[in-house]
Amino acid sequence: MTFVTPILHRLRRAKLICSDETSARVNGQNQWEWVFQNQDVCLHVIRPSRASGVMYEVLGEHHPDIWVSDLFSAQKNHPAPQWQVCLAHQLRDCQYAIDAGDRIFAPAMKRLLLRAFIIHRQRENLGG
Repeated sequence: MTFVTPILHRLRRAKLICSDETSARVNGQNQWEWVFQNQDVCLHVIRPSRASGVMYEVLGEHHPDIWVSDLFSAQKNHPAPQWQVCLAHQLRDCQYAIDAGDRIFAPAMKRLLLRAFIIHRQRENLGG
C-alpha cells in the first residue's frame, strides 16, 4: 500500500468532489495535471491526457453526489448526478470579460459572486 492509497479510499467515498486540470511539462513533454479534492483530501495526478477517462481512472466506479468543476468538456462528463460550476473560475471569467470591455453583465455578475463568497464565509454567524 502506497501513501496514495488512503487518499484514494477517502476520495472514492466522498459525496462532493472538486476537480480541475492544467497543463504541466514533464521531461520536456506536455502533460496534464489533474487535481481531485474535497474538504478532507487532495490528490494530484499527471497524465498525458486531458480526456474524461482520467476521472474514471482515479475514481473507479465511485459516483459522488456533487461534482464541482469548470466548464471544460471533459469535466462536464463527470460521474455525479449534480454539478456545481466552479465559482472561482466564473469570477476569473468575469474579470476577463471586464478587461475585454464588458461594462454591463460581467461587473454585476462579479459583484454577485463576491457577495456569495462573503455570505459563505459568514454563514456560521447568519441567523436561521
